Amino acid sequence: ARSFARPLSSITEVAESIADGDYSKRLPLAGKDEIGKLAQAFNRMAESSQLRMESIDTDRNNLLAVLAGMIEGVVAVDKKERVVHINEAAEGILGITAASSAGKPLWEVTRLVDVCQAVSGTLKNASEITNELRIPGSPADRVVEIQSSPIRDSEGNLAGAVVVLHDISELERLETMRRDFIANVSHELKTPITAIRGLVETLISDRRMEPEKHERFLQKIANQSMRLSSIVTDLLTISRLESGKSLERKLFDLRRAVVNPVRSLTATGENRGVKMEIDIPNDPVSIVGDEESLCEAVNNLLDNGLKYSREGGDVFVRLYKKEETVVIEVEDTGAGIEKRDQQRIFERFYRVDKARSRELGGTGLGLSIVKHIAISHGGSVFVESAPGQGSTFRIVLPLGNH
Repeated sequence: ARSFARPLSSITEVAESIADGDYSKRLPLAGKDEIGKLAQAFNRMAESSQLRMESIDTDRNNLLAVLAGMIEGVVAVDKKERVVHINEAAEGILGITAASSAGKPLWEVTRLVDVCQAVSGTLKNASEITNELRIPGSPADRVVEIQSSPIRDSEGNLAGAVVVLHDISELERLETMRRDFIANVSHELKTPITAIRGLVETLISDRRMEPEKHERFLQKIANQSMRLSSIVTDLLTISRLESGKSLERKLFDLRRAVVNPVRSLTATGENRGVKMEIDIPNDPVSIVGDEESLCEAVNNLLDNGLKYSREGGDVFVRLYKKEETVVIEVEDTGAGIEKRDQQRIFERFYRVDKARSRELGGTGLGLSIVKHIAISHGGSVFVESAPGQGSTFRIVLPLGNH
């Protein structure tokens, strides 16, 4: 009886260990009788169960790692809408935590009605539901795409639902920018094209036009053509800078990028009655960058200063080192810029005074180009201004290694 009871006791002990999750225990193999055969079968079962559990744990850990690394929010609920799993991205979108929401109804842990309605609809109709959610926020609303799908068990019965939350706020912002850009470009191109078309039609229809008037019309056509060319050139420059195409970087004397634009615009300043003064160091200011693009940035700032300075005004151009950076400063004595406009003047096509800008031939892209050139050189651009007190623009760039 003892020889029979002792193996049964061992089997019971190992079985209890397996029931508690310890699959490493095995029965001693002794004898070839029925008890021995039972022990062999029990050990094979324990080993098989251990391998299956290890495989399940591996798959589960892999799944959790994938869910944790997803930028989309994922929430899984059972048939009673109780939260089974929620990843980190979903925590941020819904404003809840996995610890506080596990096992609770989804409608109890979040106030986002659209998400709860999507889950309820999926569980009710056993079908996918796609929706869009706008979450009020600052400085801008958060736009989230909701996709709710049913979860089925191995027999095909409805077991719950999974909700994927995709934050499309950036895509929405970019799409808005794209629409605005297309609208602005269309308007900017249409204005000179319409003017040229009207002038040409007038010239064609009026064969007896006086020579002076004829010459005046041709001059207007030339001006509008130049404006059209300037817009296209600036658009190509913006496109090149935004596409991330590498600039021709080399070590050069930054003084040249300041002196050359001043020389080229001296005659323009004299014609407008605006005096330009330049202050640069006597020693070379070496920097690694694209000389042509930095010349263009300085040229755009100088051109703006000359355009918006009154006759008898001044434009000051300075170049100086400041700690580990070098600063290009352009100061004018123009009308100045309101505080509310200073944050937007570097946007494409933004104009403080639209009528005056077009009258002076501005494309609305000059300062945006300056900003992109500064950023592409690892720098930044700033403005200080007040109405009636002129404006000061500063391009701050890191110094190059000698």
